Amino acid sequence: GLGLWKYRQFTKAREAAEATPWDPSESVASATARLIPFRMSQSVVGTVSAVRSITLKNELVGVVKEVPVQSGQVVQEGDVLVVLDASVDQAQIAAAEASVRAAEANIRAAEAERELAETNARRLEGAVASNAAPQADLDRARAEVDRAKSGLERDRAIVQQLRAAVMPLQTMMQKKTIKAPFAARVGLVDIHPWQYLAEGTEITTLQEIAKRVYIDFMAPQTLAMTLTPGSTITLTDDAGTALGTASVQAADARVNRVTRSTMLRAVADGAVAGLSPGASVRVAMPVGPERQVVVVPVTALGRGPEGDHVFVLQPDEKGKT
Repeated sequence: GLGLWKYRQFTKAREAAEATPWDPSESVASATARLIPFRMSQSVVGTVSAVRSITLKNELVGVVKEVPVQSGQVVQEGDVLVVLDASVDQAQIAAAEASVRAAEANIRAAEAERELAETNARRLEGAVASNAAPQADLDRARAEVDRAKSGLERDRAIVQQLRAAVMPLQTMMQKKTIKAPFAARVGLVDIHPWQYLAEGTEITTLQEIAKRVYIDFMAPQTLAMTLTPGSTITLTDDAGTALGTASVQAADARVNRVTRSTMLRAVADGAVAGLSPGASVRVAMPVGPERQVVVVPVTALGRGPEGDHVFVLQPDEKGKT
């Protein structure tokens, strides 16, 4: 009975094995290989820089009167950022302008005196011609005219001198009102009203808001020689997202002695222009000439002990693949 049971088990196993093929059928997906232009590239890290970026400092010492600007604010050209106290300058300007007005009054008096002297001289000329007055009186009248003219010229020179003295005072007062030189985003502002500012105190930074930015990057010496003004480079962020392209503007005149690299500057717009100055981007630079290469799907690439390989479908004798 045990032998009969074992025989039936082996028989069922043999019949199941014969019914199941050893090599199951496989589905094969095909793709068409194609030629495309390709050029090698090398990637380096670049830095975004604003076209115009300044550190704002005060030229004159003074006490802060107003701080209309706030950190991170976007300002336009001519907007007031900081106002220093200029009450002393205003008093000096008022005194200087009063001196100018007094000198101008002296000019008007000198002009009247000259006109009177010229009138007297003309009268005496007629009297001398008719022998009604001596020549000495005419000579004194003419001398009085010359004296009046000299006094008038002196007063006019005094007015010009006083006006020239007012201009530096006005310029100094204007410098105590610090304005934005161009449309920009303001950095951190850490000054307050009634704070004393020494000459050259850093107030804040201004980064120009524009439709384009600079991309500064280092390239190896040999590669930098191939990047001429107008060459195109590709920009991506740290995650690999494409940001667009940039055009090389210029290269530094020197090569770094340690790294043997050259600093280059490119101009970019579009999405890159929205990045903050100082941000990093990946710069892909073209290397070598462009050539034609065969492209296949990455899933078709196989790896083995002898290296990478792909399977090529060829037609059989009947013309079928």
